[in-house]
Amino acid sequence: MRVATKLATGYGVLIALLAGLLLYQTLVIFQASRRNQELLTSSKLTLSATKQLQHLDEYNENVRKYLVTREPGYAAKATEALRAFSQTLADLRALPLSETERAELSRLVDLWAGYGGTGGGAVGASSGTADDATSLESPADAVPELRQQTRIVNEAGQAAMVAELEQSAAAARRTLLIALIALAAALISSAVIAARIVRSISESLRYLKTGTQAVSRGDFDYRLTSVDDDEFSELGTDFNGMIARLGELDQVKKDFLSHVSHELKTPLASIQEVNRLLLEELPGGLNDKQRHLVNLNLKSASRLSDMITKMLKQSQIEAGRIEYEFVWQDIRELVATVHAELAAGGLAAGRIDPALSPEPLVVACDGHHIIQVVHNLVENALKYSPQGTTVRVEASYMERAPPFVPPHLRGRLRRPRAGTGYAVVSVADQGPGIAIEEQEKIFSRFYQGRYGRTSEGGGVGLGLALSRRIVEAHGGILSVRDNAPTGTVFSFVLPDAVPSVPHAGLFAATGGATGPT
Repeated sequence: MRVATKLATGYGVLIALLAGLLLYQTLVIFQASRRNQELLTSSKLTLSATKQLQHLDEYNENVRKYLVTREPGYAAKATEALRAFSQTLADLRALPLSETERAELSRLVDLWAGYGGTGGGAVGASSGTADDATSLESPADAVPELRQQTRIVNEAGQAAMVAELEQSAAAARRTLLIALIALAAALISSAVIAARIVRSISESLRYLKTGTQAVSRGDFDYRLTSVDDDEFSELGTDFNGMIARLGELDQVKKDFLSHVSHELKTPLASIQEVNRLLLEELPGGLNDKQRHLVNLNLKSASRLSDMITKMLKQSQIEAGRIEYEFVWQDIRELVATVHAELAAGGLAAGRIDPALSPEPLVVACDGHHIIQVVHNLVENALKYSPQGTTVRVEASYMERAPPFVPPHLRGRLRRPRAGTGYAVVSVADQGPGIAIEEQEKIFSRFYQGRYGRTSEGGGVGLGLALSRRIVEAHGGILSVRDNAPTGTVFSFVLPDAVPSVPHAGLFAATGGATGPT
């Protein structure tokens, strides 16, 4: 399912739930309005019944006064009370009452009709005679029964109001319960839908991120796999095609570099040999100027040979043709070897300050390749440091990973074996330093910082990339940081180190003479 379809489906379900809830709430409001109308009707019936009782009381009182005083005014008031009773009764019959209320009201109407129910018309013309008294006494005899039935009508109205209120309360509780259930369903549905959508998108992005990281490391054999038929699947297909093409181009580049580098070794070796023969004056004597020129030519050829060697080494590493032999090595001896080689070539000239501990610092490593790493770092430090400054080389032991290790490199640092720690080798110079934005780029192949491009004799930008690959093959990391107040510190950290000669148990645990693989 495509991502757009997933989003549309998810939102459609939520909208349907909300629409259903809104429709139900509308129905509940309509029912509540109808019940309110019924409550209003019942309340009118109750109020009217109360007024009926008042009319009967007024009639009864005025009749008694009339019979005592024979005052026509009392007769008129009695007649008016009967008329009001009759009119209110007629109004009640027009109300939309319940069956119980209408039945009781019908009994009251029948009872009123049985006693003449004329509104006391004869009384209205009362003149205070005996006949007038008789016309007033006839409804008066029915007052107790009328009062009793009116109370019954009143009670029926109150009972109807109570019933409506109970139904309204039950409907309110039911509405609240349904609203809570709908809300819970909406929340759960939205959470499930959002989780599925986020999961599908995050998984696809994670796979894509892993693929890009693999490609950035030079792994062009990585391929994205997809199980969903969505936009990310199409992106994965295009990504795989891009990787395949990049892999082909990368292989062409590797083959070209390997072939060209190998082909250049033979004529370059011949050039160096000819220069050495000239310096030995086998073809004939050289004056000072000629000897200086031949020396310059030999140094340039040596530098070119070193570049070609690094290119070949880089090609071999990328092709996986480098095999490492891990044995227990004293880091101090490896640093001393580099110092001796540079001093013999005239590069050190007293400018290296090896700050090494008198105690051994033994680490399981490939000594030849670690010497190459130290040589590259010290040579670069000497090359970019001002004259009259020294390059400090330190080697130390740490039980835990050094705090200066950058966060993005911590994941590449392998945990040391039981009973071992980390060996840390640092090369600090007092040169111009490296800009922060370039401190990670300089480890890329063929990249040269602004100092490397302008420095005399700058290489091709493979030394640091090659050194990092060698250190990472040992499970370590190579990083760079500023050296206050000026300069740069290159440090590499190797696991499986001990600050002394390993004892027999540890030696056996790491594989004897070959060490860890």
